[in-house]
Amino acid sequence: MALTVQELLDRLPATVNEAERREWATACAHALGLGGMAISLDRELVWFTDDTSARLEDLQFVLGQGPGCS
Repeated sequence: MALTVQELLDRLPATVNEAERREWATACAHALGLGGMAISLDRELVWFTDDTSARLEDLQFVLGQGPGCS
C-alpha cells in the first residue's frame, strides 16, 4: 500500500537506524514518483535510498555542481 507524503512525514521521527532511514527515503521517492533520492543538510548526507543516490549526492559536493549545491 502506497503512503501519502503526510503519512511519511508523520513517521519520520520514528526512523532511528540506517535501515529504517533508507526504507523511509525509498517510500518518499516512490510517493513522489522517483526512482531514488538523497537528502543532505549542510553538506552532510542524511537520507538516501541506495548507494547510487548517495554517490551522486557526494559528487555534487566534490565537483561543486548540481541541483543541490548553493
